[in-house]
Amino acid sequence: MKKVIYLSLLLIGAITTTYYFQSKDSHSGLSFEKPALGASIADKDNRFARKAFETRKLVDPVSGKIPGNIRSKELAFKAQLKSQLQDTSTANYIIWNPRGPYNVGGRTRAFGVDIRDTNVMIAGGASGGIWKSIDGGNTWTQKNDASSNLSITCLVQDTRPGLEDIWYYGTGEGHGSSQTASGAYYLGNGVYVSTDNGETWTSMDATASNTPTTFDQYWDIIWNIALDPSNDDNDEIYVAALGRLYYSTDGGFNFSAIHGSSSSAYSYYTDVAVDENGVLYTAFSSDGPTNEIGIWRASDGENLVNIQPNDFPLTYNRWVIEVNPNNSNEVYFLGYTPGYGKENHNWQGNAEYHSLWKYTYISGDGTGSSGVWEDLSENLPAGPNEFDDFSAQSGYNLCIEFDRVNPGTVYIGGTNLYRSTSGFTDSLNTSHFGGYDIYSFIPDYGNYPNHHPDQHSMFIHPAQPNVMYNTNDGGIFKTNNIHADSIQWTHLNNGYMTTQFYSIAMDPSTNSPKIIGGLQDNGTQFSATTSTMQEWTMPFPYDGGFCAVENGEGHYYFATQSGRIVKGTIDSEGQLTAYQRIDPEGGSNYLFINPFVLDENDNNVMYTIDSNKVWRNDDLGNIALNNEFLPITQGWTMLSDTLPIPGIEFTTLSISKNPANILYIGTSARRIYKVENANTGDPSLTEITSAPPVLFPGAYMNDIAIDPNDANRFGVVFSNYNVYSAYFTTDGGNTYEKIAGNLEANSQGTGDGPSLRCMAIIPVENRKAYLMGTSVGLFLTDSLKGHETTWVPIGAGSINNAVIEDIQYRSVDGKVLVATHGNGVFETFIIDLEQFIGVEEQIHDISIKAFPNPSSNEFNVDLGTFKANRYEVYNSLGQLIESNQITGPQIKIQAKHWAEGWYELTLQGSAEKRTIKLIKN
Repeated sequence: MKKVIYLSLLLIGAITTTYYFQSKDSHSGLSFEKPALGASIADKDNRFARKAFETRKLVDPVSGKIPGNIRSKELAFKAQLKSQLQDTSTANYIIWNPRGPYNVGGRTRAFGVDIRDTNVMIAGGASGGIWKSIDGGNTWTQKNDASSNLSITCLVQDTRPGLEDIWYYGTGEGHGSSQTASGAYYLGNGVYVSTDNGETWTSMDATASNTPTTFDQYWDIIWNIALDPSNDDNDEIYVAALGRLYYSTDGGFNFSAIHGSSSSAYSYYTDVAVDENGVLYTAFSSDGPTNEIGIWRASDGENLVNIQPNDFPLTYNRWVIEVNPNNSNEVYFLGYTPGYGKENHNWQGNAEYHSLWKYTYISGDGTGSSGVWEDLSENLPAGPNEFDDFSAQSGYNLCIEFDRVNPGTVYIGGTNLYRSTSGFTDSLNTSHFGGYDIYSFIPDYGNYPNHHPDQHSMFIHPAQPNVMYNTNDGGIFKTNNIHADSIQWTHLNNGYMTTQFYSIAMDPSTNSPKIIGGLQDNGTQFSATTSTMQEWTMPFPYDGGFCAVENGEGHYYFATQSGRIVKGTIDSEGQLTAYQRIDPEGGSNYLFINPFVLDENDNNVMYTIDSNKVWRNDDLGNIALNNEFLPITQGWTMLSDTLPIPGIEFTTLSISKNPANILYIGTSARRIYKVENANTGDPSLTEITSAPPVLFPGAYMNDIAIDPNDANRFGVVFSNYNVYSAYFTTDGGNTYEKIAGNLEANSQGTGDGPSLRCMAIIPVENRKAYLMGTSVGLFLTDSLKGHETTWVPIGAGSINNAVIEDIQYRSVDGKVLVATHGNGVFETFIIDLEQFIGVEEQIHDISIKAFPNPSSNEFNVDLGTFKANRYEVYNSLGQLIESNQITGPQIKIQAKHWAEGWYELTLQGSAEKRTIKLIKN
């Protein structure tokens, strides 16, 4: 009967949308922590720094809030937009090849290994979807469709005999999201279930919102899911959600809240664990109602009693709970407890407080003397260097696991991993075995060998007691001997493409395949080949930001958070051989991800911004690489002309190519400035949004895209919701027109349209292609028609609905790179618009098709109605490399031995000929 219940879940109608939270004074009555804006935006240690940065880019400037449920609305908006266009299947004729990183995973909170087969693994990326491996983590395949929720936070398998094919995952990351922002967390849509061992997933109706215009339930953030393995009569599921503990006895058809009933106040953080006998433990953070907060236990899994001791911390944020599988009466609680517990210090020297408590059940209901509490907090790891202390980053990374062989051995995770062979009952038997490298110090710190900081889960499979699996901000890792004195890690990230990019760059002067990008929590990553399966390297470990590549790849430039810029050289193995930090001494108030731009015409010149100031370096070539990590004065000039308006700051900048030396700079509130002859002297800033009547909204300018052939033509992109998001000028900023077109719900910019993030202008055969990166994927047009501009979605089956953070184009070979925040980097070549059959009047009525295109092996060419008798292939130098007769309506062209780049295929008919472009990758 139980199997019938679970199989019937496949018939549940999926509601595959994702929701954002509103701020505290939402009409729904739900309150959320809202970071203060201002100087703290550049403070890496401030747990809200990243969220504050993202929030500023997204809020409605009038209300100061993110529109309620905007994620679900913008996805629905895109779906409706596609349905209004003609069939767009041919619009995706061009292939977007994934570039990876193949070997680097993104932030992963959810992970499980099949209880029956250790080769089967399932993992959930915090913004990259649900993935499955059937070969022990050697390769991965994404298992959720493009429109479903991408924020996976927890995962659990039903381990009861006969029901092992059933898995559940929870959605909605309430702490740590970087794809959106505080006040607009990348929220969930409740719980999803699989009844075929992770192959397909279905939204559970009882947990999905049925009120898409109002946020009125608590399923949008889920911290954990637990199942009762002891009950064969009922299918009991517990879900620790925002301010609620939900309980189902029928496999998820119906849920009731068994703890956390208040509608006006609630605990933000919750957790739940169930032992092998069905005993329930749950934790509610101290910001909720007095009668709901604390540590609770239920021997029957339902009737909760508070077992919190009298000397417990008065203030506590997030707790994680772990029951000892060797002794179910023993439970550990690890938490972030501001002002209480052990005072540790993070790498910047700032105090953090954490607590570790051990509970041992004795008898009865477990309260009072029926349970023994031991405060082990003072034994949490500390010192001697900056990265040695236990740090949970305000509860962002917390996990516990028990050893299966040695009952007294306990593992905990914060930024690092630690093992105590005495269960942390003392501080003498503790070792550091993951995260940051042992004894790391500023500035020359690194990661523990083959590992990554910021831990989210640990798992020891019952059938593999010596093996530990671990997930963190770098993906998935495994050690085959957790008991060794020195732990050896290997990553399991091959094909697990869940990384979160901020930027991407390549050599603009050659057709080199090398690319470099800045990632959230994964440093600066480098790739030297177009092979999707080739491993990337991390030449610089600090969290990534903007990047640039010198013409000819003599030097690379990359940034870390809060404006630090580095110049370096990278060898053929992708390793940093020398470096020098080069941001200006005297800079003080940078954005969390602060932009800089390298002048493509003169690689000695770079520009960056610092609040209301503009800096220029015109001596980059003479800056020696001394392997020092301090700001410098060499070559830097701060322009004396600064923003005259208090309260706004520069947010984006772009330098022209033709003509050279025109710098455009955007701000956090509407205005844009132009600097002519920016490369010399002390030029002034000229506002180019003051007259005629300003069309721009008072919003965050996220990108300025300059036409590489004409600096008077550029687009301006605003990223906030509820503003008109894109404008274009053809006269250097004297006049502008709206161009967001069908990407806006209405001409004012309000409504359910997506957040626009970046734009690229691509000259092709006396025409232009325009790419627009948004919060719901990539769009293209070849004709700007003001507000009537038609943008067509492209990248279905690859880019899909990923958030696009950066687009880079180079004219040498037409290469285009698209960096996403959640699914890595994609690449293609754009030579002519005939690649986009169907775009703009969907776009051209071309009957000849080549597929796949680009291709690394062979091209199949369908001639359609065109009658051809011969074909010729020319390389980019105009040299004939192949010719042959045509005898039918289709031809096959082998390209395995061609060099990478574009080729021209000429088809000769009896009275005319046709030419199309082929791209070899």
